[in-house]
Amino acid sequence: AMKQVAAACAAALAYHWWASRRKRTQKERREAALATRFEAKAGLTLYGNVASPCTRRVLIHLKLHGVKYTFVEVNLLRGEQRSLAYKKINPLCKVPALVHDDLILYESGAISYYIDAKFGPERDDVLLETRWLDWELSLADAFARLSRQYVDAHIVRSLHARPHFVQDLPEGPFAAKWARIFDGTFCEGIEAEVCLERVAAHLSELEAALCDGRAFLGGADFSGADAAVLPRLLKCPQNHFLRTPLQEERFGNIIAYVERCLSLEILDAGAAQTRLFWRPNVVGRFVVPVLELCGNVRNAAYSTVRRAAPATVDA
Repeated sequence: AMKQVAAACAAALAYHWWASRRKRTQKERREAALATRFEAKAGLTLYGNVASPCTRRVLIHLKLHGVKYTFVEVNLLRGEQRSLAYKKINPLCKVPALVHDDLILYESGAISYYIDAKFGPERDDVLLETRWLDWELSLADAFARLSRQYVDAHIVRSLHARPHFVQDLPEGPFAAKWARIFDGTFCEGIEAEVCLERVAAHLSELEAALCDGRAFLGGADFSGADAAVLPRLLKCPQNHFLRTPLQEERFGNIIAYVERCLSLEILDAGAAQTRLFWRPNVVGRFVVPVLELCGNVRNAAYSTVRRAAPATVDA
């Protein structure tokens, strides 16, 4: 009996060693592949994710000035932004990041200003762009928390059962944050109501600015101010904004403004993203509800997470 126990223990230890070695080897191969993919190319290289409003803002500035660039996709769902290869480019582990010769920038506002100064004509609307960029950054804080609660939670819950998801998280605040996102407790109750009110207040400010009939924020022409606000507006429907009849009536100027922007040739490359997030809002209307159902079935023994009801957002 003792020999059998010893043999079982030895087999368990051998399997544990093999599994941990295999996991390390897979991680090393992944890091090596990412290091090759994230190598800076000649000229200007932009690292980002096309679903990110910040990345799309920079893409608009590049196209606005006809700048040639190389785009490298960073898969956020796979955690490529936290790889060692990407940390060498952006230690904040966020997108976008720009590499131009020996210069590295990794805040979308700073990147946009750099592109305008380096490749664009002299402008006299810098203060206008700064105002609306500040508006967008303030909106983004509340918007991001709602997105974690109403979208990201359903994505990760549909892909993982809670025990497997939690055990693969690195130790520290990051693990605690994503455990709360997984459980649907990251932004709920009063905190969610405060974020919803902040988003509504920001949209009301933009609606008031557009009520004088101007085509774009700077007047008759699309400018950097429009590039600052448009990408975030396009993702409003997935977070339950600008999608109900009440909101369409309340924010009619914003919706008409977005449609004018999307009709411009400079934005034709983002048509697929527009269909996903703006109209007909494939993500919000179809994808997220399916992910919610799958995630709740898969994790029925641990928790149930629901999206906000449209009536709650309208209120």
